[in-house]
Amino acid sequence: MFYGEYSHTVDEKGRIIIPSKFRNILENKYIDKFVILKWPDNCIAVFTEQGFEKDVKKPLQKPSWAKAAVRDLNRVLGSNVSFVTCDSQGRINIPQKLLDGASITKKEVAVIGTGNHFEVWDMERWKQRQQEISLEEILEKLADSFEKEE
Repeated sequence: MFYGEYSHTVDEKGRIIIPSKFRNILENKYIDKFVILKWPDNCIAVFTEQGFEKDVKKPLQKPSWAKAAVRDLNRVLGSNVSFVTCDSQGRINIPQKLLDGASITKKEVAVIGTGNHFEVWDMERWKQRQQEISLEEILEKLADSFEKEE
């Protein structure tokens, strides 16, 4: 659903414009409400409400809640969730707590489509992360997983 990389800015009120390609997809499905939360790798994830329910909330409600790590994960994610609505200009407001948590201190951000959600990164951190990621190394690490699924 969400693919591509876009350069945007955060305004003084903590708002970003959702990339127009994403908005076009969302408008066709009449989606204007989102769940934004602190995400691994020091970024912010933006899910549709349905995507959040399916991909984040449901998996965390399984019986594994008895494990301390699962409870801690629920606490970290749950305390860093905000529900937002897209305004008429295609913007969502990101709370300062989440901007601070993702080390977004400058105006320029990268908006990265990851399929079922999109992420908001500080532009410099995203550029650095891209240099750390090697497609070949990732595929090598995941090769066993791919073979098991067949």
